[in-house]
Amino acid sequence: MTPEKHVQNKIIDFLKTIPCLVYERRQAGGFNYKAGLPDLWFIYRGVHVEVEVKAPGGEPNSLQIKQEARFELAGANYWRGDSAADFTKWFESVFALPKFAESSRT
Repeated sequence: MTPEKHVQNKIIDFLKTIPCLVYERRQAGGFNYKAGLPDLWFIYRGVHVEVEVKAPGGEPNSLQIKQEARFELAGANYWRGDSAADFTKWFESVFALPKFAESSRT
């Protein structure tokens, strides 16, 4: 298994734990595959997110950078990285429920 695929699998394992989240992994070389598209996408709480996973230390190519700009222009969230732990932190910061201040009664 490639280092990139290992990170992808860890991210998908995390996504599977989130109720009411829909995701799909794009398969390179598949029937509808288009070069430069991110590795997977998901929708959670009505928010569309594209996810580009790189091998540790990997950099995006020009097609991937072009697709990233295209998705962001359309209003999608986009995450690119090389660490499942970083993805989890990002996810939790984006989708965190607001914390309500406790009121004190005197």
